[in-house]
Amino acid sequence: MMGESFNRIWFQVNQFFARLNNTQRIIFAGIAVVFLGATILTLVLTSSPPFEPLFSDLSPKDAGEIVDRLREQNIDYQLENGGRTVMVPSGRVYDLRVEFARDGLPESGTVGYELFDRQELGITEFQQQITYKRAIEGELVKTIRSIEGVENANVMIVIPKERLFEKDQKVPTASVQLQLRRKARPTDMTIEAIGHLVANSVEGLEPENITITDTRGRILSSNSNPDDNMAMSSDQLAFSRRVEHDLEQKALAVLEKRVGAGNATVQVNASLNWSQVEKTIHDVDPDRTVTISEETSEQTQPGDPNAGSGGSSSSNTVTNYETSKSIQRIVEGVGNIDRISVAVMVNNKPDVKTDPDGNTETSFLPRDAQEMQQLEQLVKMAVGFDNNRSDQFSIVNMQFDPSVEEDLEVMPWWGDPMDIIEKVVIGIALLMGIFLVRSILTSAKTRGDEIQSQIQQILEEEKDKDVKAMKSAEHNHALTGGEQEDDEVIMSDEFFKTAQKRNLQYEQVQHYVRQHPDVATRLIKVWLMEDEEY
Repeated sequence: MMGESFNRIWFQVNQFFARLNNTQRIIFAGIAVVFLGATILTLVLTSSPPFEPLFSDLSPKDAGEIVDRLREQNIDYQLENGGRTVMVPSGRVYDLRVEFARDGLPESGTVGYELFDRQELGITEFQQQITYKRAIEGELVKTIRSIEGVENANVMIVIPKERLFEKDQKVPTASVQLQLRRKARPTDMTIEAIGHLVANSVEGLEPENITITDTRGRILSSNSNPDDNMAMSSDQLAFSRRVEHDLEQKALAVLEKRVGAGNATVQVNASLNWSQVEKTIHDVDPDRTVTISEETSEQTQPGDPNAGSGGSSSSNTVTNYETSKSIQRIVEGVGNIDRISVAVMVNNKPDVKTDPDGNTETSFLPRDAQEMQQLEQLVKMAVGFDNNRSDQFSIVNMQFDPSVEEDLEVMPWWGDPMDIIEKVVIGIALLMGIFLVRSILTSAKTRGDEIQSQIQQILEEEKDKDVKAMKSAEHNHALTGGEQEDDEVIMSDEFFKTAQKRNLQYEQVQHYVRQHPDVATRLIKVWLMEDEEY
């Protein structure tokens, strides 16, 4: 039973390939090869276990000893970060750490509270303080490394001695240097979180006394004088940082169009006015007066007849006027820029020279004064520089340190090659699949039309044969002149009726084939397969 099923499937596969033309076979074979290659590539990539860091920031001595131990145990490993980081399969990380820690490896590198596991008798108080500070720094480095986007970190803490008088006591300070992953840019929230993490790990350390930088020499933390920010809320600080960032981006957008990306840095310090000012203005127009009241009084005094004098009368008028005036009440918004300070640093101009042998040599030349003046004007216009606000501006042309850029692993513009290969394979497979399906559908339609034409031709031939047979029978019957026997006449009539019936069936089949060509095609294919099996 299984053999017959397999033979039938194999026969159908052969019939499928037999109906394909050469182009369709090539496309189908190409899809099969691409699919097989993609499957093998996926299996190879997924079969190899992922690697994780076993130890990082190792000295060359410790890295060499650890690599020798891994080779002795036939354990796969990878070296990264210039040989300072040893990578092993993820499933072996923890047991190898325990094994190496038992043997005292690594002797150097980033250590934390493990320092207290090797305490010696007779150490001085100064050594205890140094060990305690190293332990805190090591634990902070381990914690900061776990933050997304941070490749490595260095933490340095300064804990002053305790003084007898509080006025002489100095506050602790700390500095953090971050080595960021490729194309990673920490957010303000991340920098603030690192600052609070370090501050809460050391007694008496405040976030404003922590400086955070990266390996390119950029200051990532923006700590101002705490007295200046005493009345500022976190929302106001965030708004100030956003204003500064927007101004920096505007200046960089102008500079990088001329000097190229990465050849200029801009730092903006904006002082905002958070005071809410309310003004009331009384505007009086002396030329416009309005009479608001008028009072007139008259006084009459009769004369004395004995004295021979006449009477007297007096009149007094008092008019009150009001001058025209307008009152304006103005409330100025908060967060206006009082003053900005802009610092710009521009890299030297590259000069590429080619010798007669075709070798190129690149040197960097200072930019001329005219170009620097033009760049200064562009940046001032971009940030809205205003001399009336006592704004400050400084632009410097100097050579950038290329070693910092070389240490950074930059992702090429085309991205990860494996992602490109995967997308190309999928695209080729889809295109070949579309062409194959289109060719199969075209071939099936053409073959269906051919089969329908063949059926039509067969039906017409059968119909012609029946008509000829009917005419031959009638002709023979006419030649005999009715001298045939009655049974022969009956047979001739039956033959005529049968021919008419067959002719009607042919017409019905022909009509059905025209209405349902796909069903007729499948039916003929089944008949052909049954004929070949038998």
